[in-house]
Amino acid sequence: MGGSEQGEMELPLDHTIKKCTEAGELCDLISARLDDLQQDDISQAFKQLSFLGVTERSGRIDEAANKMVRKANANKLVFSPDHIAEILSAHAKMRKPVDTAFLQNLTEQAIAAAPQFEARALSNTMAALAKMKIKPDDRLLEALTERAKTAAPEFSPQSVANTLSAITTLEVKADKKMVEKLSERASLAVEYFRPEDAAKTINALATMHMEPDKKMMAALGKRATMGIDGNPDGAGSLYSMATMDLDADQQHIEELCARTIAPSEKFGTKEVSNTLWALAKLGVRSPNAPQSERIMTARSTTSM
Repeated sequence: MGGSEQGEMELPLDHTIKKCTEAGELCDLISARLDDLQQDDISQAFKQLSFLGVTERSGRIDEAANKMVRKANANKLVFSPDHIAEILSAHAKMRKPVDTAFLQNLTEQAIAAAPQFEARALSNTMAALAKMKIKPDDRLLEALTERAKTAAPEFSPQSVANTLSAITTLEVKADKKMVEKLSERASLAVEYFRPEDAAKTINALATMHMEPDKKMMAALGKRATMGIDGNPDGAGSLYSMATMDLDADQQHIEELCARTIAPSEKFGTKEVSNTLWALAKLGVRSPNAPQSERIMTARSTTSM
């Protein structure tokens, strides 16, 4: 009995943090072991706080997060690329503003460690900054852009989509060479794109006014038709394809309409007008127009 209790006490702190299933339990642990928290522990604690905070947001969670930030700043803790991505992602998920000094420290660390960023950490960092509407330091953007060029073969479809989408959300100038590298990666992995990632990639490339390979874009368009029910991003890809004057197969357009438009209650006036324009531009004007187009016409009357 004593041996098993001793073994349990010797669990790494980040493992103990991960086992917490209630926000109050985790906040108590952070307060009690604050002096012992190291980089792995703080990263894991932020990740767990963001997970638990989705259903149990409270002032205690903010207080626990602030304690860790103050400790990291005071002790000048240096975080790995994975830690940086996890901490920023947790802030984005909790919709918690990042402490200015802490953000500056993480930025400097990310610039220094940019060559060590793996694809997932890079894309998650960019996505978190975009979600929080934090325009990155020019030096950080340049460093991550250079890393993305060399790491492009390692990018998953989701990482490609998140990185390109983050650039457009942040309204920063896209590096053409990086976009080309990520587009090349997308063309090799197009069959593995989830519908939502295909739609995000199409929309991002259109927003950047790039000229991607039309064969790849057509393939992504087909992927976007597969199961993205009721998601405005799917219909947005119609608008993007029309904007880029891409040839689109009418059967796939109708499938996309049926999946994303007909069942959606998320469409506002902008989505309605853009989609109707795209359908006309893409040539969906046959006498047997899809039912979803008629639904869109009816919805536009009620939305305006």
